[in-house]
Amino acid sequence: MSIRLQKTLNISRDFLLLALGRAAQVVIAFATLRIATTMLSPAEFGLFALLTGFRAFFGLFLISPVGQHVNRHTHEWFDQHTLRSYLKAYQGYILAVSVIATISLVIWSWLHGTIFKEPIVWTSVMMGLVVLSGTWNATLVPMLNMLGQRLQAVCLEFITSLCTLMSAVILCKIHDTGSMWFAGSIIGCVIGSGLAWIALGQILGPQLQPTQPFMNKQILRHYCAPLAVSAALLWFYTTSYRFVIEWFWGAEILGTFAFAYIFASQIWAVFEALMTQFIYPYFYRTLSVSASDMPAKAFCHLVNAVLPIYLFLLALFIMGADLVLPLVSGHQAYQAMSWLLPFAFIFEFFRVISALLSQATQVTKNTSDNITPYVVGGGLVLASSLISAIMDWPVIYLALLLVASGALLFAAMFKSMFNHIAFHIDLYLIALPLCMVIINLVLKPLLRPSIGYATMVLCLEGMLFMIYCSYLFRNNHHVHALLKTRI
Repeated sequence: MSIRLQKTLNISRDFLLLALGRAAQVVIAFATLRIATTMLSPAEFGLFALLTGFRAFFGLFLISPVGQHVNRHTHEWFDQHTLRSYLKAYQGYILAVSVIATISLVIWSWLHGTIFKEPIVWTSVMMGLVVLSGTWNATLVPMLNMLGQRLQAVCLEFITSLCTLMSAVILCKIHDTGSMWFAGSIIGCVIGSGLAWIALGQILGPQLQPTQPFMNKQILRHYCAPLAVSAALLWFYTTSYRFVIEWFWGAEILGTFAFAYIFASQIWAVFEALMTQFIYPYFYRTLSVSASDMPAKAFCHLVNAVLPIYLFLLALFIMGADLVLPLVSGHQAYQAMSWLLPFAFIFEFFRVISALLSQATQVTKNTSDNITPYVVGGGLVLASSLISAIMDWPVIYLALLLVASGALLFAAMFKSMFNHIAFHIDLYLIALPLCMVIINLVLKPLLRPSIGYATMVLCLEGMLFMIYCSYLFRNNHHVHALLKTRI
């Protein structure tokens, strides 16, 4: 067997493995939403949405910038046999952020007033533990994938999700509140990250003491600080509307509205993670070993490899999202918001492709380029939410304004990244999925949802996605160029 054929078979095997893992994650996500909306009232689901939004702020603002620094240097530290030492240094930082998250929730609850049924000290301690365990899980499991241990990563992701769901159900049997459901993720993340640490230890080998510190002032000032500002602004884009809705309209309305956006974000996150696990390691490896113009070319390859798939997924989500709603919602109040799902998926689509374009800053290391686009997106979402709430407009107005905010975020991100890397998008690669998006938007009002039809559409769309991905990976030269890199 030739070396080229063997590599092709290995890549096909890796993609199939990751795709199966993502399919399992979709099943878990559907089951999680179904059980959560059955066990929690819309008001309690709204409080759960608030807690996840609160956690997301610390994850994006304080954890993500340093986490990206870790991802950026994972291969380098692994090659230098210093990865374990740097991760131990990272532990101190994660503990500090967890303590800050705990204290911050106490202060916020004191200013806002009591809205949780559990004592605020208990809820705040749970917040710190969720930040701590969730960060380690989100660090170690993807790290295994980046280092070529795809099977372990896929299995541990599934174990984490399953244990999280089981823990949440058990806790909600004790007390069916949003806080209890939120706390369920602690056990799952602890199990997943613990097993990931053991698996990582088996491939690290003897470790050396690093000659450079984990963080220095230059990295903090020029790389992490701009990322932190961008991440905080991204939080305003993805989450700030939840706090505005709860403040003006109450937790019950937030629960039904946020359900559509949480559903959309979870489904997008599954497929975004598939691309991150399969394509991004080759991109990051290229950045760590290449010089001259190769990283810029790698970014162009990355965009043209991933963007067509995201567009195809958007077309499928627009057509089929509300059709599967009866499968994933256990309360009539959530099903009544089915009309909101296309808006939610389009809103998340703009976030996903903006995040894709922002990878250009991994090439330039000038992460401040992300700030202006997220000022546009985050500021518009916050302004749209406040105006809609103060004017007491119908919810559909807010949904339309959120989509417009997402479109402007994408436009600003495209302009900002293009000013630094003159990449191009091959129109022939996006023509078919773009046409499907337009056609589905036109045909959507003609369809009527039912559980039987939803199941059929779900299976058909899954098959179409796999066929389309297979076609792209065989015929897209941008994919081939990335996959030539050895990870």
